[in-house]
Amino acid sequence: EVLGYGQPPRAFLPQMLAGLVAGLVLMAIAVVPLFALGLRDWNPAKLASAGGPLAVALKGLGSGLLVALIEETFFRGAMQGALERQGARRLALFAIPALYAAVHFLGRAGVVPYEAVTASSGFIALAGFFDGYAQPLRIADAFVALYCVGLLLALVRRRWNSLAACIGLHAGFVAVISVFRKISLPAQSPQWSFLVGDYDGLLGLWIALLTAACCLALWLRRA
Repeated sequence: EVLGYGQPPRAFLPQMLAGLVAGLVLMAIAVVPLFALGLRDWNPAKLASAGGPLAVALKGLGSGLLVALIEETFFRGAMQGALERQGARRLALFAIPALYAAVHFLGRAGVVPYEAVTASSGFIALAGFFDGYAQPLRIADAFVALYCVGLLLALVRRRWNSLAACIGLHAGFVAVISVFRKISLPAQSPQWSFLVGDYDGLLGLWIALLTAACCLALWLRRA
């Protein structure tokens, strides 16, 4: 119940499927305008080398479900569920999305050659994890976008008291992004580049505004 898996399968699975459809539709609405605005270009060669549309779609869906299952169980399940059980509802709703956004910018451990290892080498290795934060302004818009996504998922968990819709919604997001990155490449559009920033050619102001609007709509409907 605390982890969000308290529903019976006959209720959990349809809700997860509904979340998946909603996630696919919402993220499609997010990425399609990027082509119209000249922020992405189609890349048929990359699609063909990846095995064709069906293979790309199935791989995207598989990775989406796997990522969603792991991340939702941890963030919206164990962390949010435990905090809400202890009565820390605001902390659960607003702090967990910040942690969720933050871990997406962690890198790999810094490499220290064997012969150069000293007592301080651990700090060099640790610094590698936080290399993405060396230029905070570069990731600021992407961080806000991921925070809004995390907040939306937190609101969904609170409203239905289950991870079913969260897993489906998250899986839909990841599946579309995975396919999107395989069939397109970033393009230069000085007029609209502020919408996606330069972190990964997707996360930025546009995703933040869209998910923030969804958060507001869900909050108002709940009220």
